[in-house]
Amino acid sequence: MEKKQKPNWQSILEQVWGTVREALIPHPSKEQVIWAIRIVVALAVVVTLLICAIRRDLIGSDNAAVIGALLALVGVLITQVVSANVARALEDQRARAASLQSYLNWMGAFLTDSDRADNDARAKVVARAQTLAVLEGLRSDPTRKRSVLQFLNESKLIRSGKPDIDLAGADLRGAYLREAHLNEADLRRAKLIDADLSGAYLNGANLKETNLREANLSRTDLSKVQNLAQAQVDLAIGDENTKLPKGLERPKAWPEDEGA
Repeated sequence: MEKKQKPNWQSILEQVWGTVREALIPHPSKEQVIWAIRIVVALAVVVTLLICAIRRDLIGSDNAAVIGALLALVGVLITQVVSANVARALEDQRARAASLQSYLNWMGAFLTDSDRADNDARAKVVARAQTLAVLEGLRSDPTRKRSVLQFLNESKLIRSGKPDIDLAGADLRGAYLREAHLNEADLRRAKLIDADLSGAYLNGANLKETNLREANLSRTDLSKVQNLAQAQVDLAIGDENTKLPKGLERPKAWPEDEGA
């Protein structure tokens, strides 16, 4: 009696993974990594079902070649889907870059406009609208959000006291602001949810009603910020190196202050 040949699952999976890997390497983006995880989970489910079917004699082991071909076809289809998503992600990146460049060009003209003094109030309204719009468009781009905020602060457009541009409601969620220089920045009522502010320079910054939920304040010196409330601190994430203004208490979930 001819011995049935068992399918070489390791070889089959290696072929499929090779196809997937070619679509992701050498520079996988966040979107690609997410798709890779989905693909691995889907393949694991398919392979598990096939193994169970073979063990229960629902599929003959002599059909291993057919099964391998089907899995290879799935791999090709997955590669096409991944490639399409990569192309879409690249197009989104180009669109965000173009949007940011257009904004910076407009703001450059705003800063050098000789007629600005005559129409100051109207110009500020337009500048605020432009700023909020570009930040909304950069929702999934933490690094470019940093570029916008740094530009505004270095141009002294959001300096605390009398800012030219009001950032109330500005979408700075997830912004990458690690070690960013934001001294004296007016961040009142801005949305800094899940932002990375670790080690950021915030001396004199106005944080009145700023949404700091899940914001990373590790290694951040907040001792000289303005209008920070306990409720804001309680929603943020700090570590033993986070320094708070006098009168505010460290949340119990935070590690103890090294200097305590």
